Amino acid sequence: MTPKRLFAPTLFVALAVGLAACGTSTGSGAVTSAAPSSGASTAASAAPSAEASAGASAAASAATSGAPSASAATGGGDLASKIPATVGDVQLSVTTIDGDTYVKANVNRQLSPILTAIGKTPTDVTVASATGSSTGGATLFLDAVQIAGADATAVQEAFKTAAAAVPGNEVTTVDMGGKSVVQVKNASYTLVMYASGDTIFFVQSPDADLVTQAVTALP
Repeated sequence: MTPKRLFAPTLFVALAVGLAACGTSTGSGAVTSAAPSSGASTAASAAPSAEASAGASAAASAATSGAPSASAATGGGDLASKIPATVGDVQLSVTTIDGDTYVKANVNRQLSPILTAIGKTPTDVTVASATGSSTGGATLFLDAVQIAGADATAVQEAFKTAAAAVPGNEVTTVDMGGKSVVQVKNASYTLVMYASGDTIFFVQSPDADLVTQAVTALP
């Protein structure tokens, strides 16, 4: 009889231990399953954000590297180097301008009739323009202009003809600072055109002495 009484408790204990083990395994599985799910969700959420950030950075970098500088866009960098930094007490500030804008804004340079006369258009024009003021208040304008494929002498003659047709202009060819130039005088200013190699210079100011100093400083 004793072996029979001992069998039942032994079976009960075995069953209890088995159930406890099953409960522990189930709980552990739930935790183990939840952890990877959380990690995967975080990784999935972070990945698009990182890719978007990298894409935006790359796009910004490409836009910056692709944007041309002012002088690269207009082609006036070399011309700017031909303009003196100072004339007398005038500090000159140089900018580059596209041909079409320059032709329209500077009618007294006579470039519209000049271009027509030599068979060119504003797209053939490259410009570096400088301006500054003396301590006495006189403004000085100094422009370096190139017209692709144009003969400097032909341009100079076309300028003389066009400038002489404007009422109030006195147009002469004079020696200034050791250079032969076309000079235009009127009641408002003195304007000089000087051709050097493939570059045409326009110098203008209400102060004739300042114009002479500027022409003398040109290459």
